[in-house]
Amino acid sequence: MSEADLLELVEKLRAALVTLLDDEDALTGPSVPLRGFNDPELGVLRLASWLYALQNESAKDAFTYLLDIAWNTPVVDLSSHMAIVRKLRTYFQHHLAESSRDEAIRQEVETWMASGAGFDEDDPAHWRSSLSKLAGDATQGLLSLVAGVEDATKLETASAVSSQWAIYKERAIPAHVVDSRIAILAEQIGLSDLNVKSFRDRYFSTWKKNLQLLNANADPTAYLDGLIERELLNLQQVMPMPVSGEDVMDAFGLAPGREVGSILRTVSKLHSESGGTKEELLRQAATILDLEIYLDPAE
Repeated sequence: MSEADLLELVEKLRAALVTLLDDEDALTGPSVPLRGFNDPELGVLRLASWLYALQNESAKDAFTYLLDIAWNTPVVDLSSHMAIVRKLRTYFQHHLAESSRDEAIRQEVETWMASGAGFDEDDPAHWRSSLSKLAGDATQGLLSLVAGVEDATKLETASAVSSQWAIYKERAIPAHVVDSRIAILAEQIGLSDLNVKSFRDRYFSTWKKNLQLLNANADPTAYLDGLIERELLNLQQVMPMPVSGEDVMDAFGLAPGREVGSILRTVSKLHSESGGTKEELLRQAATILDLEIYLDPAE
């Protein structure tokens, strides 16, 4: 199986999806080019990166939707293949630490590459075997999807599949849009120093599932805002900010204005990093910003 064969299969799948889903943008090819496989070690790395970009970035919504469909024609379960692609990319492109999670990824990838016969990274034959296995699994999965989509196009339920795709796509809000909403809503309630990506990673999978369960007339963006606000407020209750704008004005002898907001942001960052009492936070902020502070000694 050459890179040209894989590209041709992706194009066949794209054409079949355009017909079934009535959507020219249902599947777009990855921005990562699929280069030659002459060097087997580079070939494994390149193919894993390309498959990851296809399955988890450029065509992520399409693959997720396709895996959820109850096909009339039996379709190969791509879940295990897509999982090993994600782990191969992590294995090759990230510096794995000594954590139990990273060690599990390392062991799973090396077991997969060994195929029960051991793996010698200095032996080109072993890399050729892994490349053949990865390309074969990808080919089998793509062929199966093409057959399933082409068969579904001929059924009476094709229009329903197309309608459901339009709804699914509207509710599959991209991560960068979610991050933007988190940042805006966090700023509004005084959590401007929130680690947005970490917060999103904690809840995103649950939010995506909830969004797909909405009724037809619901506004996905408004619903998402509600989910985000609920978790932000829960976080705020766990770590309530002990300093208010009025506290800042009293401590620094300020009138309402931008400087109060600026000091509050510094205090909020300090609180999110290490907590502390009102007095501790105000004094730390005064030191950082080189401001004179007026606090009652009893505080």
